[in-house]
Amino acid sequence: MRQKQTAQFYTIRDISEILNTDYRLIAKRITSGEIPHYKIGQKTIRVRVEEFEKWLKESYVTNN
Repeated sequence: MRQKQTAQFYTIRDISEILNTDYRLIAKRITSGEIPHYKIGQKTIRVRVEEFEKWLKESYVTNN
């Protein structure tokens, strides 16, 4: 029997806690399209864990 794999998602609150930053800042980044996300219904937004981690790695700055 084949096992069903479920995708793991973060909420805006999860991401704001992970990055230790303001909820509104993360919401703004998500709604602007900077952070890839899924909109489920009218108000529910979720970010796939793998896509968030990829975005975070791509955001890394080595030199200012």
